[in-house]
Amino acid sequence: MRARLFHALNPKKGLTFIELIISISIFMGFSLAMYVMLIFGLRVYRSDIMEMRFSHNAWKLINRLELEVKPSTRIVEKEEGTRLEITIPESEGNQRSAAFFFQDTDENPDTIHDNAIFYDPDLSVEDNTQLLVRYVSPLPGEKIFSYPDASEPLNVNFRVGDRGSDAEAVGQEFTGPGYQGIVIRSSLAPRN
Repeated sequence: MRARLFHALNPKKGLTFIELIISISIFMGFSLAMYVMLIFGLRVYRSDIMEMRFSHNAWKLINRLELEVKPSTRIVEKEEGTRLEITIPESEGNQRSAAFFFQDTDENPDTIHDNAIFYDPDLSVEDNTQLLVRYVSPLPGEKIFSYPDASEPLNVNFRVGDRGSDAEAVGQEFTGPGYQGIVIRSSLAPRN
């Protein structure tokens, strides 16, 4: 027992400088690997969260459109497909007019931070507008709301998220690096 204790306390049996350097190097390599994995995981997490938000908001818009379009008696596409006005029958023979519209305050589709689709449930009431989807951009060559006539369904086409994967793109500031977003294409037809 005394011999073991003597060897454990003997100063000549400690770590050498080389052993210390090797153990610190291994620890630093392990720490760096953990840090890189953490950063990568956080980026993937942020990307996934943005995709879920895009998807949720897009479905919120499609569901709201479906609720308004199905019972509608009149659908009018306006402003080159960026505005949709709908007349909906109410109780006791009354009618209500609602609108869905795309707004791009700087008129540049590449800056997605100010692009959005809004919903006004009653055009006769002031300041009744609700934000439905942000980071929206029209698809190239297509209208957001397309309703040529009553014989065809209402087509809704837009993109939510980045327009490209360029790291210097303006939208990357809001959605993170990489190509993140979803394309929405839906067709709805009124019952009447």
